[in-house]
Amino acid sequence: GKRPRSGIAIPQGHARFAPCGRLQTPGGPALERGPARAARQVNVRPRWGRMASAAKPAWIGPVPNVLTTLRIALAAAFPFLPEGWWLAAVLAAGASDALDGIVARRFHAETDLGRLLDGIADKAFVASAIGTLVLRGAIPWWEGCLVLARDFAVAAISAVCALRRAWHAFGEMRPRALGKITTLAAFAWFSTLLLPSLEDLRVPTLVLAAATSA
Repeated sequence: GKRPRSGIAIPQGHARFAPCGRLQTPGGPALERGPARAARQVNVRPRWGRMASAAKPAWIGPVPNVLTTLRIALAAAFPFLPEGWWLAAVLAAGASDALDGIVARRFHAETDLGRLLDGIADKAFVASAIGTLVLRGAIPWWEGCLVLARDFAVAAISAVCALRRAWHAFGEMRPRALGKITTLAAFAWFSTLLLPSLEDLRVPTLVLAAATSA
């Protein structure tokens, strides 16, 4: 083989170093190695999702479930709250519903238990609020039935699965976009009932909640 200036013989057909720290193979592209490869890797910026996953704090995992549990507690307490606190309870429940989803997706803290509890919390709060409003005479019963139509169907399916001991079916009951739209419309409808300034939006929000619930 040829003898370069360094005095080391390189056989013909073997790999040799090309300029700028690249390894040249016969008939192939130059491969980076050594300082050139290290410099390229330093300049590469990882994707934001990977950075967030790697930097996830240890305490962030249970936060979505804690927010969901707060919504369940609000559902249990709503019938006993004075009317002056209803709006605050609705806003707190809506904020917890938005935050637990944002935190779970942002930090990859989603779990099957969290998805199941999220659906239960949404339905429990909406049913509790509507039941309270009907019993207090704030809304007619048929409006509540229109908004709760989808929840009645889901509750019936869940009861059948429980009676048949098909527990695996509950793990497949994940929040869907339509269900979240229904919950959002229900919260908006609650706001129009409790805020006189939004009274003109009561019928549109009721129609939206009923249409997505059907």
